[in-house]
Amino acid sequence: MAIRKKQAIKQGNKEGAQIHAQDAIREKNQALNCLKMASRIDAVSSRLETAVRMNNLSTSMAGVVRGMSTGLQSMDVDKMAATMDKFESQFEDLDVRTQ
Repeated sequence: MAIRKKQAIKQGNKEGAQIHAQDAIREKNQALNCLKMASRIDAVSSRLETAVRMNNLSTSMAGVVRGMSTGLQSMDVDKMAATMDKFESQFEDLDVRTQ
């Protein structure tokens, strides 16, 4: 667009140069709007991923709480240790996925 504008100016075609300049400005604004939209889409995507991870973590925590409750009622240390090991492995899996 800048080349066309310069050529129009050299040829004395001020109206053509103005049209090319306006086109260049419009295209630049469209490019900026596309970048803004891409940024907003990335933000929404990130929020959705976080929500899904938190939902998975909440589900895992609910299972751990049920398991710990059962372990505490029976006071079986082995069951409690197994439940905690399961929770730690799930939490590590979640941590690895977030990185």
